[in-house]
Amino acid sequence: MSYLRPLILSESPAEGSGNTIADLIINGKLPEAHKALSDATDSPETDLLKAAALIQSFIQVNFTGPQIDGLIPENTSGYTQKDLSASNEPANVLTKAAHLLVEALKLLRALVEKQEGELQSYSQWWLTRALVIQQSLLFADASEIHDSLTELFPKFKKLVESDSELATRYYLEKARSELMYDYDSKAEQDLKLGQNASGLLLSLTGFMAKRTKFQTVEHPVLLLLAKSRKEITASGEEIQLPEALPLNSDLFLEKPLYSAMEGEKDPDSPFYRKIDPGLQDIDPNAQPPLRDIDSALLMLREQYIRQCQATDAPFVKEELSAYVQRLIYAPSCSVNWLLFSRALWERSVLESDSPKTVERGILQMQALVDELGHSAMTYIPRLEEADKAEEEKLASPASRLRYVHQAMPLPSWSMDALLAEKYLSIGSLKTALGLYERLQMWAEMAMCLAAVDKQEEGIAILQKHLDENPDDARGWSVMGDITLKPEYWEKAWKLGKYAPSKRSLGQWFYMPPKGVERNLDLAIKHFNESLHVNPLHLNTWFLYGCCGLETEQYELAAEAFTRCVSLDETDPKAWSNLSTSLLRLGKKTEAFNALKKSTRAASENSDWRIWANYVTVAIELEEWNEVLRGTKNIIAIMGEKEGEKAIDVPVVEALVSILVTTEFPRAVDGPDGEEIAPRLSFFQKECIDLTCNLIPKLLTSNARLWKAIAKVEIWRKRPWAALECFEKGFRVYTHSPTVQEHEKVFADAVEFLGELCEAYENFGEMEGRNGGEVCPDWKYKCKSAVRVLVGRGKNYWEETKAWEDLMTLKENLPK
Repeated sequence: MSYLRPLILSESPAEGSGNTIADLIINGKLPEAHKALSDATDSPETDLLKAAALIQSFIQVNFTGPQIDGLIPENTSGYTQKDLSASNEPANVLTKAAHLLVEALKLLRALVEKQEGELQSYSQWWLTRALVIQQSLLFADASEIHDSLTELFPKFKKLVESDSELATRYYLEKARSELMYDYDSKAEQDLKLGQNASGLLLSLTGFMAKRTKFQTVEHPVLLLLAKSRKEITASGEEIQLPEALPLNSDLFLEKPLYSAMEGEKDPDSPFYRKIDPGLQDIDPNAQPPLRDIDSALLMLREQYIRQCQATDAPFVKEELSAYVQRLIYAPSCSVNWLLFSRALWERSVLESDSPKTVERGILQMQALVDELGHSAMTYIPRLEEADKAEEEKLASPASRLRYVHQAMPLPSWSMDALLAEKYLSIGSLKTALGLYERLQMWAEMAMCLAAVDKQEEGIAILQKHLDENPDDARGWSVMGDITLKPEYWEKAWKLGKYAPSKRSLGQWFYMPPKGVERNLDLAIKHFNESLHVNPLHLNTWFLYGCCGLETEQYELAAEAFTRCVSLDETDPKAWSNLSTSLLRLGKKTEAFNALKKSTRAASENSDWRIWANYVTVAIELEEWNEVLRGTKNIIAIMGEKEGEKAIDVPVVEALVSILVTTEFPRAVDGPDGEEIAPRLSFFQKECIDLTCNLIPKLLTSNARLWKAIAKVEIWRKRPWAALECFEKGFRVYTHSPTVQEHEKVFADAVEFLGELCEAYENFGEMEGRNGGEVCPDWKYKCKSAVRVLVGRGKNYWEETKAWEDLMTLKENLPK
């Protein structure tokens, strides 16, 4: 019976025993497999191979892809999805080629009942595989499948007693079935036995690492060290794997850059790493390739962690990420297609929940669904003439199926449903609509239809569903969301205390439609009742807090926004509103601390209003370093779009006034007699950068700012630069038509001219930048400047006081 082993063990296409149905299926030669199924002789051995072939074909059609329509046995028996139901639990209506699995189950049950010995044991093993696949098609656990699996696994355990390779697969598949029924402790035990049989060395530990491109200080992160029992190297042959999309981030590295902790190998060091000696010498940035069965074990352990712990906890996310990254960052072409794609999928699920990585996460999910060949929606339509070339690049069915029984079943529709949910979460409603329609998820479809102006169609679909399921609280709430009729939300609340219905009622009174009176007290009441049922809904806390601010219930608002930031520390608006609430309560220091948190989050979201609030409070607290920091950030955010409008002139003038009251540091002589440049304080350095580097790049029509910059240059003992600033400020007036249109502008120009002439007189004879005088012909330039303004103001302002001041200035010019 050696030819049966490749059905379970096959590590590579080269393994097997000649031209058997097992080898044909594993190697992906589907036309030959189809022919073998049709022409197979009637014998127990052939029936087992045929059952295995049917199972693999069913899995390819519904789980791994690519589609093989026309290459599988026709459904002559008339089997449908109903024949796959168990314990009155129906199979998903989207199940394709149901007859393949039904016929395989019939063959295997007959073999288990009639045969004995090794053939019976292998039949039992394949029957457990078929039953696990059947369970994955159902909406809930089926007791009859559960009982069958519990009974079957011990019966063929004798196959693995003296074979570590078989033992590894046995324990992994047993753990997989236990995870399906939430037997976490049993699954943990079998995973440990599988690891012992495999010999995999494994340790989840901490390493210092950099995660961003500009990070200078390393921080500890979780890392999974893993090494197979046997030393293996990548074969070098080209293996088609799903494309791992790049992160394309200006901030984050594609993968963490690890460095070893000092003293990790010294037992007397506090950093000593207590791990298996076989893992001590592993380079965390280039871990060795793993055997594929060991990669399958890691993915099952990741699934175990996901089921046992709260996946929204940061530490758990870090742990899950460590497991999937061990496969994704393995040496090129050293991981099986199915296992690599599953790792990419799990990483995408984690990343799609973070605003920093959501784009890569969702696009990666779509790419994986597309490669399976199942999805009705593709993110990027392919050109028809390129389809064949694209298909040739796809991984072979053999690589997709080789470890499918050691991984958690993931039907194509479950992937589509999660993808639709992610698309809906980012606002891609039409894409989600197409997916929900295909998946027959009526409530979600109705919401999507309403969002794309097909409300009546969505209502009709949902009403039909509610007629058949009148106790569906969620359905009634969705009906209220579509029709905007509060009675539906009230009904949903009465039926099942459905929190979203109260959220909708709160929003109804907070932002009512036309013709409905706004009632913040009722909005607060409904939000409060909703939060008693589900206190983890961030948006409800935010609106609840907004109601508190608008009704001047600042204690309520402070509590609400405190809950917001506890749920999401990266929400800058919540931090900013918390600061506002605390300010109204007279807690300025606490408010400023909240604004600091807000600005840390806002640095990535580029919200200038938060920085403006930050500057305002910092001025009140006389935190001038923070005023300076906030002003620079506002300019960085708005400068390119708004130009000099992004500059708060009074704030800059206040900063300059503080700067020039400090003493400019002098250069000192070094030990070798060389002059050492003066050391500026942080405030001095940053204020010079703001006024002399950032602001001049934006200035076009604001003479006040040129005057402020000139003050800084005078303080820096750079008279030539100060004089240039005065000249540029005066040109703002002479080049502007408003000097002839508004008396106030002309008066300001005369005043600025007086300061310019004074600057010529004070700085003209000083030493210039490169020696000599700053402006040897300063008297001539004074007269020229006066003549220019006289020419601009004549015939416009000759009867005004500003004209008299200009004439006085002209008469008092130095001869």
